[in-house]
Amino acid sequence: MKTERLFLVFIQVIDTEALWQKAFDAFKRAVFAFPYSSSDLQAQTDLLAPDALFRADDNSPVKQLMALVDRVTYIGACELFFPPEEVSLHTTLRNAVSLQYKQPHLDASVVGILLERQYCSLHPSRWKEGVQTISIQLLKDALDTYNSKAEDGSMFMPIRRARILIRCMELVYRDSAPNSICTFGFVSVEEMAREIEYLCTMQVGIYVFLRFQNEHAS
Repeated sequence: MKTERLFLVFIQVIDTEALWQKAFDAFKRAVFAFPYSSSDLQAQTDLLAPDALFRADDNSPVKQLMALVDRVTYIGACELFFPPEEVSLHTTLRNAVSLQYKQPHLDASVVGILLERQYCSLHPSRWKEGVQTISIQLLKDALDTYNSKAEDGSMFMPIRRARILIRCMELVYRDSAPNSICTFGFVSVEEMAREIEYLCTMQVGIYVFLRFQNEHAS
């Protein structure tokens, strides 16, 4: 009798995991199929911070995308316990969207903002097993995404990269582990702080240059 009950419990666990897997696959396909080119998402990332872009009272398609990303992230991290690389949409977003759905190659700004959303959506679950490791992976992927450079070597998205570095510093502070800073490719917090300062200075320079151009073009 006991063996029978154990068998039924085992079957239920398998069925539940299979259902979560189906849900994960369905939500992920929906993220891939989202009409990025017609949603104006890329333009909005240039104007709005993540909190404003994905604001809770918004009924736009972007809000629907946010819900899909949140579900994919939570199910992968907290129900299926996938490894960090499988939870992060970094590689799949940049490749699968264009290959499977014949959409234009996703801009780095769009990929980056969705990775930021993944990170933020896991914040309430940050104490659950494995979530911190996934959060670190998402930050590393976002840093890599925002590391795009122009032909002259200057960065396209300095403020976004600086924003991610600040999140890294927050995580390192919460972690309180002396070697955790190395995970993000830095020797010390001071080195990370210097890059943040440099990136912010770069953005100010870009703003001054563009303003000068606009004033002398009119």
